[in-house]
Amino acid sequence: MRWSARMDAVKRVRNYLDEIPQVLQDIVDNENEATETRNDANLLFNRILRHELFALLGFWNSVLTWIDRVQKRLQDPTVNFHYASLDLKGLCDYFIASREVLVADSLEEGLNTCRKWQKSCRRSQRVIHDVSIIDELTAKNNMRKTMNEAIDRLHKEMNARYSRLHDLDTKFGFLIDILFLRNGSFADPWACCNTFGNVYSNDIDATELFEEILDCRMLFAGREHLQISNPEELLQFIFQYGDESVFPNLRVAIQILLTVAVSIAGWERFSAS
Repeated sequence: MRWSARMDAVKRVRNYLDEIPQVLQDIVDNENEATETRNDANLLFNRILRHELFALLGFWNSVLTWIDRVQKRLQDPTVNFHYASLDLKGLCDYFIASREVLVADSLEEGLNTCRKWQKSCRRSQRVIHDVSIIDELTAKNNMRKTMNEAIDRLHKEMNARYSRLHDLDTKFGFLIDILFLRNGSFADPWACCNTFGNVYSNDIDATELFEEILDCRMLFAGREHLQISNPEELLQFIFQYGDESVFPNLRVAIQILLTVAVSIAGWERFSAS
């Protein structure tokens, strides 16, 4: 889980930020430590106490928490692409709706932490150890641009995956909706069958698929005790009901659905680069 690892790393640094600089300073001041160790600690000390790091810690803490929560949900083997597309769409929309508040809060957190450590942050990203005036406007503008570019890149990548999943949902969604197959809850069953048949014209006859769904619904009506909640259970029912000549189009349609579902199993992890 690459996103989880990144989130944990950011949280740890952010949670212990008050202690890390002091530990590094103690190493620098400890004459019993090797010169190389003290130099490395001093270098790291100066790199940590920067406005950029302070601001980005808060920014990525929020962003990675949102992403990690959704990607864990998408890795659940029980989640189909219908719900996966809804989750990704929700995440994409949330990024756009929250970006201004997220960026503003992260910038403010960075500047407040900067003041707390009495460090000045300039465009050169160089830490000034004596007290001087912080060019807050320049620092904010630079970091605002960086954060917005990061959000735009993430949104573009997530939206591309959402579009693919939504396309699959448009083609296959009615086969996942068992209530539709049993009770006709879907708005337009013929339109769904026709769309599916156009995509898989070599495998499916749309008219026959529509008729088989109606016949299957008729059989369900006489079997109120029958508990079918997903496409796998529906396919098992069809297998048990008769040979391949019974519901041939519905059988193939569900098999295609399940094959596609396996092929998209890796989509829940978008690039972490």
